[in-house]
Amino acid sequence: MKQTFEADNCRPGAHFAYAYVALRNTCAGLEISGPPVACTNTNMTYSVPALAGASYNWTVPSDWTIISGSNTNVITVQPGFSTGEITIRQVNSCADLKDTLDVSTSPPTVAGVTNGDNNVCEGINTTLLTSSAAVGSVVNWVQSVNGTDWTALNVTGSQYNAINLTETSYFAALLQNGAACSIDTATPALITVDALSEAGSIQPTALNVCLGEAALPVLQLTGNTGAVLNWQQSTDNTGWLNTNPGSQQTSYQPSNISTITYFRTIVQNGICEADTSEIATINFYNVPFPSATVDPDSANICYGKSALLNATINIGTSYTWSDPTIVTGGSGNIATQPYRFTTSASPRQSGDLILSVLNAGCPNPARRWR
Repeated sequence: MKQTFEADNCRPGAHFAYAYVALRNTCAGLEISGPPVACTNTNMTYSVPALAGASYNWTVPSDWTIISGSNTNVITVQPGFSTGEITIRQVNSCADLKDTLDVSTSPPTVAGVTNGDNNVCEGINTTLLTSSAAVGSVVNWVQSVNGTDWTALNVTGSQYNAINLTETSYFAALLQNGAACSIDTATPALITVDALSEAGSIQPTALNVCLGEAALPVLQLTGNTGAVLNWQQSTDNTGWLNTNPGSQQTSYQPSNISTITYFRTIVQNGICEADTSEIATINFYNVPFPSATVDPDSANICYGKSALLNATINIGTSYTWSDPTIVTGGSGNIATQPYRFTTSASPRQSGDLILSVLNAGCPNPARRWR
């Protein structure tokens, strides 16, 4: 743009003349900048271009308050509830400029509440979340796994469908009541996600029990996710019954085994579908469990000396000592029962000497410590 200025009737000794020139991007004269729709009780800013040496006279609607800048080109106001006009008069020695801006108000944003608290199982799940008790429109939805760090979901609208969550998460709607009002966050909803039930396995997976065997091994559940609802047992691996009495512990002591018996656990984590553990098998042998006694139960001897041990085998077909090298007659077969014998032990140091007795047809030995 090119402008040319020309002075007429110039005479020597006369006063200088001057003119005020304002360059603007529009030709409408002085204009107030600021939102025509203000947010009630929310600080807003209005301004005009600065003019050197000028005074400023602002007016606002009756229940609005000028907080700062009343004699500058920029004012901060707190809008009330009424509509009306903002006016400005800008005066210096060569200009007297005025403008009026019609303004109205909207209530501030009320974020309200996010509805949809839920408890779901990991994987395939869905929860409908809604926004309520709000003033404004949903401009986005956000998600957080810790309630502190939030991720925008880039979804608008008063509803959001949370699908196939794998971890517990908070969800909230972001609302704004018009461009002049600030964005606020609704009270979040919490969706608790339970991990899938995992029943694990039972140790030992297989063991043997003979007729009359009193001390049965304890079954131990390992690798489970969730709580034990019950232990179950079956004699055919098809029809299952809860153990009696029932047990919600991760270990179980079987009793009264008289046939092959299978054991399993039912485990459930939270609201997820229950899971069934791998099976443990107790094989039953209808052969009496070995029985034996040894006396004395302890002995004190000097180094290089021997101790006499008396053994009685009531049920069994063979026996052996844990260290045959220090016992006379370290092992043998049994023809008749009960079988009684005396042996001499010459240990080189203190320790346990174990008598193991087998009964043909029963794979489990009876052990006696002395």
